[in-house]
Amino acid sequence: MLKKFALVIVVVLIFCVLMYTIFLSTLNTTYIDFIQQELGKYNTNLDIASILSIIKIESDFDSKVVSKKGAVGLMQIMPSTAEFIINNKDFISKNGELDMQNIDLTDYKTNIKLGVWYLNYLEQKFTKIEYVICSYNAGEGVVSGWIKDNIPLNNIPYKETKNYLKRFKLYYPHYKNKVNIIFSFSYI
Repeated sequence: MLKKFALVIVVVLIFCVLMYTIFLSTLNTTYIDFIQQELGKYNTNLDIASILSIIKIESDFDSKVVSKKGAVGLMQIMPSTAEFIINNKDFISKNGELDMQNIDLTDYKTNIKLGVWYLNYLEQKFTKIEYVICSYNAGEGVVSGWIKDNIPLNNIPYKETKNYLKRFKLYYPHYKNKVNIIFSFSYI
């Protein structure tokens, strides 16, 4: 009886590992090297998994997507946000000058470059990663208001942002695992 139970446990564990491996294989990591390059420009706690999670949530890796509100590309950058970023002296010092007239937000390199800089900018304002993620979705002014009004993260008044944070927390550990696996095999 004990041997059959042990065998069932082993089979179930093998099945679970196999299913999780299949699930991880479905997670897109197309831009991993470029994301790593861009993150390397900043002193940040953000990592590749956090950027991949945001891209998954924002565009599901469709670089040509445009939202109803006008956000564009992988990281769903609003043209007004792009203009703010490219005119910021800190961005210019790390990336050189860009011309807003010639910027293509559907280009993955441009979009990730702007998105990573903006997340780093938000991280300088909000040290807690949950606030960074919320402000990427709802806006830094909104999140600053929540902090000022002592609204806890578990009581976010915007349903969309509450769901956005939940989705981030869902994807992040899986992307973290996949990125770790990718890099551990790249050193072999």
